[in-house]
Amino acid sequence: MGLAKVLVERALSDEHEPMPIWLNLSSWRVEQQSISDWMVEQMHLKYAIAPESGRYWMEQLQILPLLDGFDEVEEHHRESCIQYINDFLDSHLSPLHLVVSSTVKSYHPCQARLQLNGAILLRPLTNRQIHKYLMNARSRELWHDIEEEPQLLKIAQKPLFLTMMTLAYENILISSWKHLNTIDDQQEYLLKAYLRHQISSLRDRHHNSDAGKNYSSEQFRHWLTELAKRLEKEQTQDFILDRIPKTWLHTREQERAYHLGMKIVESGIWWSIIAIMILAIIWRSLPLLIAAMTLGIILALTYQPLSLKLAIERLILRFVLWGEGDAPWNYAQFLNDATGLLLLRKIGSRYQFIHRLLQKHLGKT
Repeated sequence: MGLAKVLVERALSDEHEPMPIWLNLSSWRVEQQSISDWMVEQMHLKYAIAPESGRYWMEQLQILPLLDGFDEVEEHHRESCIQYINDFLDSHLSPLHLVVSSTVKSYHPCQARLQLNGAILLRPLTNRQIHKYLMNARSRELWHDIEEEPQLLKIAQKPLFLTMMTLAYENILISSWKHLNTIDDQQEYLLKAYLRHQISSLRDRHHNSDAGKNYSSEQFRHWLTELAKRLEKEQTQDFILDRIPKTWLHTREQERAYHLGMKIVESGIWWSIIAIMILAIIWRSLPLLIAAMTLGIILALTYQPLSLKLAIERLILRFVLWGEGDAPWNYAQFLNDATGLLLLRKIGSRYQFIHRLLQKHLGKT
């Protein structure tokens, strides 16, 4: 994220610099398309860049791709992914610069190698760095609890998890945490403690603000879990509020309610126009009749082109999900609360969980 910020600032200050585009390789499928076609599609989905514009910018070398999440590509597809990226670099669409991020554990076993100009290895935090951080954060007691625990120190080597430890310490029962058998179990325990701590602080946020007072911590966690489950099912990390798909309706009752709502709203629009026309005839009001007929013609011609139908679909979809308790009515407020609690992060119009492991943890509960 730091690199992306610097590159964006550079592009904004110099029109000759390419614009960085952050994309996650977890959505790439080997049987689906080339890297260039995938990038054009993802730029359209994530940034609403028209495919024609995306392709043109690539041809003009105006894009700097930041390809994240190589470790999230299915293991048996990683060799192919490397080859596809190398083929892209050998093509006429090859950008001036390209960045690929991966864990060493995911990249090292691959036989193929990315044909890049260089590599930067970010090493885990050392015990000395962990100690310094915890002392500065006034978490001396946490340091004493983990300094003789190799597995816990290994978890703390990742800056995000170290921050989680510091914030969630009051919700961690150290004796239980230490005696878990594997690092994965201890990591899961940390995620649970972090969630409890952050969600419990929701009450303090509501106490100091009028925002969010219309839902409880239990509802908040339920909606967060539902969001994680749906993102896991769709195999994506990105959530865009204005693009909730109809696949979120996971029961027949919800689907029936959605289709019924669409019929009621659409019928209501046209019957309202007919009613106005009838009243105009009864009242012998030619201007009102002409206005009603004109409105009907405009709606008939622009109902789909102006995305009015799409807007109604989204409204009905959110209403059904809210009625079933699977989503908040004020979804924007919920997302902002989750971002403020450091559970989600906002990137433009998209939201993501702060770490894929947190999404996976909630998605399987």
